[in-house]
Amino acid sequence: MSQSATPCSTPIAAPDWFSTSVGRVAVGPRPGKQDMATMQRAQVSHVGSLQTSAEDSHEVAAITEKAGLQWLWMPIDISVTTRAADVSMLQQYLHATGKLLANGASIYLHCDTDQHRCLLFTYALLHHLRLPSASAYSALHSLQSHGTNSLLRKDLAWAADLGESVRYQF
Repeated sequence: MSQSATPCSTPIAAPDWFSTSVGRVAVGPRPGKQDMATMQRAQVSHVGSLQTSAEDSHEVAAITEKAGLQWLWMPIDISVTTRAADVSMLQQYLHATGKLLANGASIYLHCDTDQHRCLLFTYALLHHLRLPSASAYSALHSLQSHGTNSLLRKDLAWAADLGESVRYQF
């Protein structure tokens, strides 16, 4: 996966939201200082960084918190070959994110430039929220992310299984 530790050079447009029964989730590029006004206008409550510790997410934390938004750091690299300990962490992240959405949160997720981590996490999250695969896949397309069509079927199946496994852990 490519790793970008710099914010998107083009200002972020208003997020395309997928609404759950109460909350909303969006996927997009890494936000920079120039994007915080857009985040506030879009009523983002949380910015979630699905980045590894090597990608310097703490810069995003500082600008997010300065803008009065909450920051979620989910430091993990998602892949089908993820270790059991990493799967456990992902299950915890999915559970916590699901609870935030159930309480009306508007969560903007970002990762690296290809957005695969965000998309797979969102797909797993939607399965955790009990959306069937066809609906979850349509939801990914509604987010207008450029990487949706490049997700592999086996990765989507893995993410679906991950999302469904959360209900057995908590």
